Parts: sequence; structure tokens; C-alpha cells
Amino acid sequence: MGNRVYVQNPSGRGPSLQERVMALEADTGKVVWEYKFNIFQSDVPAHRVGWASPAADPETGNVYAFSVGAQAIALNKDGKLLWTDRLARSTRPSRPTAAGRCPRSSTATW
Repeated sequence: MGNRVYVQNPSGRGPSLQERVMALEADTGKVVWEYKFNIFQSDVPAHRVGWASPAADPETGNVYAFSVGAQAIALNKDGKLLWTDRLARSTRPSRPTAAGRCPRSSTATW
């Protein structure tokens, strides 16, 4: 978007493994900014961390990413955190009920 390319990839190894979103200059590949975040509650193998593609909004410049730990992240055009939300909840069943509906809502389906 513009003169920037946005990527999501792993950073670090072993206990210090994190995910990150990076903004790179399209012409040079120079890092403009990076935002790192911890990996938690995930059994995704390290070689699959950061496989998602961030999405950028051309109107606002905001960048959105989804982590291996089911966390949605919104960053502004300068890489500052706008908001984050965990999409997996501990009260959510591991699979749909027999009727295929989420027990917390009569209208939500899986």
C-alpha cells in the first residue's frame, strides 16, 4: 500500500519466539517499523508462526493482523497499537453443539 509492504513473520527462537508485523519500504526493503507480540496458548509449530497475511486499509492506513493465538491486532500507519482482541474464549466449546449453534447465542452458528 503506497510505498510500503506489510509482512507478518516470526521473531526470535525458543522461549523468546514472538510474532511480528513489519512495514517495509517497497523500493529498498528497509524496515520502517515493526510491532512484536507474544505467542501464547498455541501449539502451532515454530516454523508456522507468522503465516497469516496482514491487511491494510488504504483509507486510514491501519494495518490488521491475526496471530496464531487467535488474537486480532490493529496498528496505525506508524505501527502503534490501536486495539487488540482475543477471539478465542475459555468458555467457548471446542466444537459446536448438536444443533450447530454457539451456546452463548441463539443466532450465532459455526
